[in-house]
Amino acid sequence: MRSAGPYYPALTGLAVQTTSSGMPIVLIAHSGAGALVPLVAERLGGNVGAIFVDALLPYPGRSWFDTAPDALKQRLNGLAVDGRLPPWPSWWPRGAIAKMLGDPALAESFEAECAALPIAYFNEIAPISRAMEPLHCGYLQLSGGYAEEVATATADGWPVRTLALNHLAMLTHADAVIAVLDELIASIDIR
Repeated sequence: MRSAGPYYPALTGLAVQTTSSGMPIVLIAHSGAGALVPLVAERLGGNVGAIFVDALLPYPGRSWFDTAPDALKQRLNGLAVDGRLPPWPSWWPRGAIAKMLGDPALAESFEAECAALPIAYFNEIAPISRAMEPLHCGYLQLSGGYAEEVATATADGWPVRTLALNHLAMLTHADAVIAVLDELIASIDIR
């Protein structure tokens, strides 16, 4: 993210740009990308579903920092330099991402692709969109950090599955994740 904001419209535009329309679409949103789902669905129109994978649920009318625990907000604000946060792997204890990924070459490649982020994005208020209301959604939990989202998804009647792996299991256990995603996509039944 190199633009000066607003960030939600720019990120939504990137997501829509890489998505073809004209047929049913299931958005797969991981981690912080969950916040973009209603905006992407709204821009795509038509028959859209979504699977949230170890992801935040949308928080329209609030900022990412509004949803984060105070300790995390303080830590991230302390890491910011010249209005930018270091790449995501730097937010965690040294070696945590490499341990999670288990393969030093994979960890190095992953970390090299992560960029510094403008702290203004985390303070930006997410736009309000009504697109979530008609969406068929499901949730795949990969780590313990998303219990609140799982509880909300369950209460909303979404199909929910859990793989007790790690937040980056799409890289470390791709076959298992794909199998559960296929099951969830079938269960939300968009046509």
